[in-house]
Amino acid sequence: MNKIANYFDKFNQQVKRTIHKDSSFGSLYNALKLNKIKLNEKYDFDEVKTKLEEFGRVLDEVISIIYSPHIEVSTSDIVLRSELSGNLSRDSFFDTTRDTKLWKRKGKEFSPEYVHTKEHIDTIVNYENRFVAMLVSEINDEFEILRNSIEFVNDSIEEKFETKTITYGEHSIFNEFEEFSFPYEGVFVKPSSKVTAINELINKINRRLKNIKGTDFYILNSEKRITEAIIPTNVIMHDQKYNYCYKYYRNNYLYVHEDEFSYETSFYNYLIVSLFSYLAHSRFGYSKKNMLSKIYFDENDRLRFSPIKFNKGVFSYFVMEDDSASGVIIKTQYLENLVTKNKKAYKDYATYYLLPVFNLNEDSYKELDQKILNLSKDYENVISITSANIIHDYNYVLTLSIFKENHDILFKNLFASFNMLFIVDTDEYKYKCPICGSKNVYQSESEYGCEFCNAKFSFVKHENDDALWIKSFRRKY
Repeated sequence: MNKIANYFDKFNQQVKRTIHKDSSFGSLYNALKLNKIKLNEKYDFDEVKTKLEEFGRVLDEVISIIYSPHIEVSTSDIVLRSELSGNLSRDSFFDTTRDTKLWKRKGKEFSPEYVHTKEHIDTIVNYENRFVAMLVSEINDEFEILRNSIEFVNDSIEEKFETKTITYGEHSIFNEFEEFSFPYEGVFVKPSSKVTAINELINKINRRLKNIKGTDFYILNSEKRITEAIIPTNVIMHDQKYNYCYKYYRNNYLYVHEDEFSYETSFYNYLIVSLFSYLAHSRFGYSKKNMLSKIYFDENDRLRFSPIKFNKGVFSYFVMEDDSASGVIIKTQYLENLVTKNKKAYKDYATYYLLPVFNLNEDSYKELDQKILNLSKDYENVISITSANIIHDYNYVLTLSIFKENHDILFKNLFASFNMLFIVDTDEYKYKCPICGSKNVYQSESEYGCEFCNAKFSFVKHENDDALWIKSFRRKY
């Protein structure tokens, strides 16, 4: 089990020990307030480097196997035209003489037009090579986890500031750099650092894995993956290259079963606890009802909890789990006034969906994009929470890394985005989008929206003034 999986396993066990007595939210809340649950891990560059070097040595053996694989030879009986058969074995000769259908008459003589013969088939698809292909898949899966784990290191300006736009005003990113103090620090890693060494190894192993996975050896032998325990055959035990791979497999993957651990479920639990940690440190959500509410692990090791409600200023917040999927719903309600429509009074509210995905890469984003499309019909906005933002999409993406101690500020900004309240001239913004300035504004019941940037907003009363509540900024859908 790698470092990330090991951390999540210990994390889940720690949370279980905290709530096991009464399964109450209060037990978890108090433990988080006192920092008794570890939400961060120090990144061990030396350990990661050692693991990557191990991968390199195993893959060297795999490449040697691919160049000179164990060949399995099979023999089968076939019927072939006599001129193509070559020399016949004793058994093939007798089989041919007994099979009258193969003989042809030429004048007064009979001669075999077809003969029984043996066909020898050489193939690289065999048990030992399927084992090697399975080992490559295991290494590839673990390598991707390690490669993504170093995403917390900002090595580009856009990653550092999480923006793909450049401006020159008072809120420009250039304000972060002291004037004429170049060379600037705090963005790029110095070439002599351990990060550079790890990145060099990552690039080297990534190329090697791509080459291996592109070979016929891997493609053919990985079509049917071995699911049962590996049998140490004579080839595996006595061929030095195969035996090296087997020993590595036995020491690293033999006792790891995929159905016992889920990165997605573990990261979901981590998101829940990190969110509650922010509430505890900010003194939000403390009430007798909340402290007595239930929180527990279900049969799939997913953390389940009762809705948590708290007020802050003129807003109330409801934090709820989505029973049908691994997501979190946050409902924000404006408390100060009642909005009246058709002589019917109701309170204005907005709902947001936190959608966790362990790694946000090209593959996961394809599935995620469809989920966001479906959820956007029911929620003001959908915020993706990920441990590694591989595709560097910063629009409504919150990166929650176990290696960075910035969780509180991330959730502070998240909740700040739910209550953007401003005193304005309401008549002006009924026809102009307060976010992008577009004139393509429409009204839908008590809300307003922008056809250009898909923002949503409404107007409320704050004390004696007219106020604008921006419920969501630029939405994809």
